[in-house]
Amino acid sequence: MKQKQLCRTLTAAAVLTAAMAIPAFASGWEQTADGTWVYTDSSGSYVTDSWKKSGDYYFYLGDDGTLVTDSLIEDDGYYYYVDENGAMVTNRWVKLESTDDDDTDADYRWYYFGANGRAYQDTSSPKEINGKKYMFDEEGRMLYGFVDEEGEMLTDDDAALDATYYFGTADDGTMYTGWLQVTEDLTDESYDDYDEIWMYFGSNGEKYADSTKTINGSKYSFDENGIMNYGWTDASSTASSSNVSSTKYYSTAADGHLQKNTWIYAIPSEDVNEDDYEDGTYRWFYANSSGYIVSNQAKKINSRWYVFDEDGIMQYGLVVMNDDSISSSSNQYIVSTLDEDEVTAEDIYEMGDAAGGDLNLFYFSSGESDGAMKKGTTVSIELADDTYTFGFASNGKAYNGIESKKYYKYGILQKADSDDKYALVEATEGKYVLVNTAGTVVTSGTVKDGDGNYYAFHNGTIGYFAENDLASKAATAYKNGSSTFTYDGDTYMVSDYLTAEYTEYTE
Repeated sequence: MKQKQLCRTLTAAAVLTAAMAIPAFASGWEQTADGTWVYTDSSGSYVTDSWKKSGDYYFYLGDDGTLVTDSLIEDDGYYYYVDENGAMVTNRWVKLESTDDDDTDADYRWYYFGANGRAYQDTSSPKEINGKKYMFDEEGRMLYGFVDEEGEMLTDDDAALDATYYFGTADDGTMYTGWLQVTEDLTDESYDDYDEIWMYFGSNGEKYADSTKTINGSKYSFDENGIMNYGWTDASSTASSSNVSSTKYYSTAADGHLQKNTWIYAIPSEDVNEDDYEDGTYRWFYANSSGYIVSNQAKKINSRWYVFDEDGIMQYGLVVMNDDSISSSSNQYIVSTLDEDEVTAEDIYEMGDAAGGDLNLFYFSSGESDGAMKKGTTVSIELADDTYTFGFASNGKAYNGIESKKYYKYGILQKADSDDKYALVEATEGKYVLVNTAGTVVTSGTVKDGDGNYYAFHNGTIGYFAENDLASKAATAYKNGSSTFTYDGDTYMVSDYLTAEYTEYTE
């Protein structure tokens, strides 16, 4: 077959050349006036469509007799590549622009040229190169993605189902072994309910299909298309505790064998939570040492506390418990969870008052990706009406009272607006605290708020003096326990300037 110059590389720099400079040619080589190299035979005619050697390298003369450079050459059914100097490339990879007959979406394809300069072509089985295995089509192009047993690349939506091998991306092409997650959307309705789809390729590169295999000591089941079977398994007849769900998680898309002592992120089964199942909503679960899903309790996992509802779904955010501390007690359960997008601070105050002033409020992080209980710390939480600072004790329960000289009401730090400077807060019925903009409780002296009003402390009471030219004098006298004060030689009664008086809250 006569040669054809098929395509050129993306850039000369993308390919390592076989020779950095063209060596001095032997007899027969000539350089034309325009600098082009040719090879003449004994009759003086240009040699065409032929290879000629000079030094250690072979060079190709095209159909016009000139030296071909930087091109893919087809010669007698084989493919070769000559670099920018025209030297045949051997034992190396070359990246070339895709040709018109390439039905893939790739802008370029990789070729490998062996010791004899020929591209590896139409390999019936994976070919080892530098310790890794690859396959190539009849034109020498490296295969990638899903490939069937005939060595044909598959590019349709269900390529994973019909494939025998997987050879990575267009930039890699290495034969894949081990677990592979299928990320393409399959058209086969059999997998509509699968949250994730996994396959396994053995040491020979072929996927496991229609069989049960032991992998790293655990058994997995694969259907006729090589898709790992997984799902929820009914365990109601064997569950031995009221604190496990009526189902156990047999296998996940990430790990197809029975899960134990591990977190599971999955769509609940229909009998666990029908709404989540129909909506395709993922939730976090935890499987105990027997493989059962922990439910309706708090559980300590890796030194951190988590809480699970009756369906085994991990809860996060603000949660009200029936107890004032978190433990694995079988009698402990969730009273309610608070939707931070709907609940307001006033709602929480009302809940606390309805609970007799003792609200067992806890916080299990801010999102479904965590869920660990916060303790001995403060957290900024955005509610429906505003963003608030919440404080939680070392046992996780929300502060309710004075903590580190700051006042919290059912977990919410009470503080004055920056313009007001100070705010009077009713702590319990008829008893008050005065807080500044940082939430710190004021307990003595006199202070002036942003509107010019004064607060003064004396023997467990807080005197409030509305803005007035003599408010400061009256507040000072009140603090000192005096009923009168003198100004400019005149005597005034403190009670005439005392706007209101409050009982101070103390602990």
